[in-house]
Amino acid sequence: YMLQTLCVTSAMLWYVCDRPWLSGIAAGLGLLVSPLSCFAYLFFPTYELTRKEAPRWRTFAAMVIAGSIVYLPYLIFFGHELFYGRRGLLKVSGFSPINVGAFVANFFKYQFKHYTALLLLLIPGCFVVRGHRRLAWLSAMTVLPHIYIVLKLPLEDNTFLLSTDFFVVLWMVLGMRWLLEQSKWRPV
Repeated sequence: YMLQTLCVTSAMLWYVCDRPWLSGIAAGLGLLVSPLSCFAYLFFPTYELTRKEAPRWRTFAAMVIAGSIVYLPYLIFFGHELFYGRRGLLKVSGFSPINVGAFVANFFKYQFKHYTALLLLLIPGCFVVRGHRRLAWLSAMTVLPHIYIVLKLPLEDNTFLLSTDFFVVLWMVLGMRWLLEQSKWRPV
């Protein structure tokens, strides 16, 4: 999943840097590494819809075309396995009923194992959401789609969430910055 994370975050970075063809190639490679990459790809339309200027749908289309050139051959030959195979994306809905308790316990266990006490910085990070609305939308549209797959696979260790860590860390940094700006909370 490290390679998936590299591909997905590179696709996002190249898109933000107005390099849609490179972005699409990286996004397609991310899908080749793990089809679960698709859950992070709401980032791209959200990026366009939250711009101060008008959305650049031609740029978005160039990214989609480049990603399709990379991924479409795989999808044509292995699409049935991808969607309906042993661990198919559409078949996963029948694996197990949604168990919210297992989801919460396993999700927080994984996140704690990953960040330990740094997770507490998300609390002050919540205080600055209003000042960073676009980042909040981008974060939400990148992270929240993963909830479905985590709900359906509660016993997995959620390593496919690594591509969302960039956004989690950004909010922890913003929380730390907020604490440093508050004189009474600076010692924390």
